[in-house]
Amino acid sequence: MLVAVDFGERKRDLAEDHVRALLTLDPSNHEGNLMLGSFQYERGQYSLAAASYRTALEAKRTPTCLNDLAYILIGEGSYAEAGQLIDEACAMKPDDPLLLSTRGELYLRTGRLDEAETDIQQVLSVLPDNLQMQLLAAELYHARGQDPAARQILDTLRGRVHEFPADLQARLQDLLRDVP
Repeated sequence: MLVAVDFGERKRDLAEDHVRALLTLDPSNHEGNLMLGSFQYERGQYSLAAASYRTALEAKRTPTCLNDLAYILIGEGSYAEAGQLIDEACAMKPDDPLLLSTRGELYLRTGRLDEAETDIQQVLSVLPDNLQMQLLAAELYHARGQDPAARQILDTLRGRVHEFPADLQARLQDLLRDVP
């Protein structure tokens, strides 16, 4: 598929043009809507991305699409629906670090700290340099009142703020401010 090649070669504009052409011919195409949702998410168009992911899920329920929609719903505070989606995705691919990271974030946001820690640690054991998971670990320690442990992680992230996506930069800055 041309879209996947363009996307893989980091030709975003061309890939997006191909996605739009594909969706003009087949508006319910799973891959097209999944990729469109990814482009929309990157631009901060979260409602549009969620709609694209929902359309993709009507065509085919894949772990990636379930995860991507769940992640947006977590950001919106729609935890019950996000939980159903991420549980479905994890049932399909139980050890997938991407899925576990989303589930870990859901658990953290809903106060299920022990379960959050399990998922976060499992992802970090496979992807120890993952900045988002390091941030989640710091947020987990802070939520547990373990600020020295959170501070230790934050000290390593402080100089890397620019490496985070905009939405995570704000969370990192907030945590840097909140952890003494």
